[in-house]
Amino acid sequence: MRGLTHAALPEGRGRLHEPGLPEGCHIFIDSAQHPLNGSVAVVSIDGADYMMRRLYNTGRTVVLPPDSWDDCYEDIVMTREDEHAVKYVGTVVWFQPAEEMK
Repeated sequence: MRGLTHAALPEGRGRLHEPGLPEGCHIFIDSAQHPLNGSVAVVSIDGADYMMRRLYNTGRTVVLPPDSWDDCYEDIVMTREDEHAVKYVGTVVWFQPAEEMK
């Protein structure tokens, strides 16, 4: 984690990323690292609340699928024509389940 100067350590809420990121885990976000394809990004769409989603960007289409076994979550798919304002907050670079931090 050397060299990280723009980072946050929030607690994850929700089951969107289970089993990969368990609910209540502590998440290390590097706001200086622009998310790459396949990384877990923290984003805001059209000024809405921040969310964590895996990111796939083809240049014309952005896909934010959930990493969950729960079928109630759906992919978010946006094209350039949709004209959504996507704010990239950072990239998840580390996580630790809360019970392992005691």
